[in-house]
Amino acid sequence: MLPQLFGLSPAQAALCVQLARGLTFEAAADERGVALSTARTHFLGILQKTGAANLRDLLRLLGTLPQVR
Repeated sequence: MLPQLFGLSPAQAALCVQLARGLTFEAAADERGVALSTARTHFLGILQKTGAANLRDLLRLLGTLPQVR
């Protein structure tokens, strides 16, 4: 759903789900087996594509969508 709504890549969509589950950037990167810098780069792309200003805005936006957990 996230790729279709916002044009997110699969990696960006997966990070959104992880963040919505309450994972930190460090835990999300570790879970996916990527560097922390990669997760942060994905996050910056997510902000740009969703129009969210920061993590709090993104989580608020994700909270309005069904099944993002």
